Amino acid sequence: YYKNEEGITLAVNNRLILKLKNKGNFDLYLNEFNMIIIKQLSSNTFLLKVQDKSLTLETSSFLSLKEDVEFSHPDFIKRRFKR
Repeated sequence: YYKNEEGITLAVNNRLILKLKNKGNFDLYLNEFNMIIIKQLSSNTFLLKVQDKSLTLETSSFLSLKEDVEFSHPDFIKRRFKR
C-alpha cells in the first residue's frame, strides 16, 4: 500500500501501464522485465503484468528512464468511496 501527497491510500498490484514513443524495444522490455501483455490500450500504450508483484514499482521506475518510453506507472488501485 502507498499513501500519495493528498493522503489517499493506493494499493499496488502486479500491473503497470506503459506508453512508448515507438515500439522498437518493446519485445526487449517484455523479456528484460519478465512482463506479459494483458491488453493493448492504444497503438503504443499497453497494460502489462509484472510476474513478480514486489517488483512493480521498481520495474515501472526503470522503464520510465528509457529514452523511448513516454511514461510508465503502476496501475494503482484506489479505494472507492460513496458520495
